[in-house]
Amino acid sequence: MLLSIDPAFAKTGWAVFSGPRQLVDFGLIKTGVKHGDAVERCFRQCRDIMHMLDEHSITEAVVEIPTGHAWGPGNGRGQSLYGMAAGAIVTILWGRRIKLHRYTTHEWTKSVKKKPRADKLTLLYPDWCPEIDKGLDIADAIGIAEYHFGVQPP
Repeated sequence: MLLSIDPAFAKTGWAVFSGPRQLVDFGLIKTGVKHGDAVERCFRQCRDIMHMLDEHSITEAVVEIPTGHAWGPGNGRGQSLYGMAAGAIVTILWGRRIKLHRYTTHEWTKSVKKKPRADKLTLLYPDWCPEIDKGLDIADAIGIAEYHFGVQPP
């Protein structure tokens, strides 16, 4: 089983696949923007990921990693929190000896905006829909897995 993760500090999108285009489960880890300090929020996120690893018998994972580019208002702080979340997730996966693949945002998106990427997913994955994923964080987790399955040898 493959776990695909689009890390963030407030909402992390995730998806579990049993193989290419075989979506098993998906969801969001929400730490909440105003619920606790950075360490507490990171701990809650890590706890939820460890639970997923056990629940789905994960053996492999793909994770989007920071590139140093920051987005939006207050982007310096946001980028450091994003890096903290991604680093904690990668550390857990390495600690559990999960086979890990890392892709930068630009590497897997090819600079295509979120909405057009998500529109393609609605045809491939009818259980997922933008109405349940307002920030398209789950869509990005699915997209990272799609990219991974496309670039890995059979």
